[in-house]
Amino acid sequence: PAPGNDGPISAAAREEGPAAMEAGGAALAHTVRGGPVTDADWARFALTPSLRGSLDAARLHSTMMASELEATRAHMDVVIREMLECELRLHETHTVFYHSYSISSFIYELQTALATLLLDYPAAGPPVMRLIRSNFEGCDSLAALCEERESHSTDHSERFRNVAVSAVVSWFATGDYSRNFMMTHAVRGWSGSKADMGDLTSFVERLLIACGLPPGPARDTLLAQLLAAGEKRGL
Repeated sequence: PAPGNDGPISAAAREEGPAAMEAGGAALAHTVRGGPVTDADWARFALTPSLRGSLDAARLHSTMMASELEATRAHMDVVIREMLECELRLHETHTVFYHSYSISSFIYELQTALATLLLDYPAAGPPVMRLIRSNFEGCDSLAALCEERESHSTDHSERFRNVAVSAVVSWFATGDYSRNFMMTHAVRGWSGSKADMGDLTSFVERLLIACGLPPGPARDTLLAQLLAAGEKRGL
């Protein structure tokens, strides 16, 4: 249900079907190279969403990497260049979202797979963020969602997480934080406790119940297999 993450952050971007994605990946493999991100690279990426309005992107990147080991710097240069290559290639037709919680990938990939199997959702369509309609009762508009977010001064409330996934559209964005959040946690990641982030077991179980699976060994087995698939891919 969930693809592997080859880097610390996944950028959700889909093209016109698996064949196009495979071709795009092959083309990308020929353009992404090693070595530090140069001034020429930054100039070439100037039109990407992440660099629009970010005149100090090169300095921010250099500062972030200054205290890291050489191997880490080399790896992150490849990752950053690959993400910005994707943005440059897709920015005219796609919007790229970055999020720091790997749990988000599990949520929308699993629900997209279910929608494809059960609701005849197009396999090449964008990710399906939520399937359970009842979660939107009382939070069925952008205004209501923003009010929920403001009332808790965080996106950690269960009601907010039931209908939304926090993301930014620029690698260098600060959002409501005083720092570049994605960059800050790029190397070592960001995680929360089950009390804070919620338990994926209960989320997946509610989803399977909504899909009509009755209690019993079959549902328990499927639940365990889904969670194992997510854990195997770092989700």
